[in-house]
Amino acid sequence: MAQPMAMAQPMAVAMVPALPPANSGQWNFAAFSCFSNIDICCYTMFCGLCAGAEYNASITGGGCGGPFFFICCCPMCWTCCTAPGLRTQLRQKYGLPTDPCDDCLFHVCCNGLAICQGLSEMRARGKYGGPCNSGTGIMLP
Repeated sequence: MAQPMAMAQPMAVAMVPALPPANSGQWNFAAFSCFSNIDICCYTMFCGLCAGAEYNASITGGGCGGPFFFICCCPMCWTCCTAPGLRTQLRQKYGLPTDPCDDCLFHVCCNGLAICQGLSEMRARGKYGGPCNSGTGIMLP
């Protein structure tokens, strides 16, 4: 009588994309490619206040409550004064160019796209975990 042969089950291997180098000098996501990360695009489109607060928190490493209320109370102040500085910090951290234009001009004219690009860039570099996942700021050691 023949014994049944034991067979090993195939194992699924998850492919983890390599993160870009910290100072690669180039954006992983173009300024007008918000649909490449549709979840971030929809989050920014339908909950722009939350996305802006997350963008702020992800860069500074703080919570999102304070930025959320600041954006609610004075959205133009945040868009014209705070957000461009955050984008500048993001660019300096990774050695990114001012693309497609100056940080202030990009945020004033295309604030939603700037937030989408910033959040997508941080996700690609492993520094943004998603909505309400504070404490993953790029400026933390």
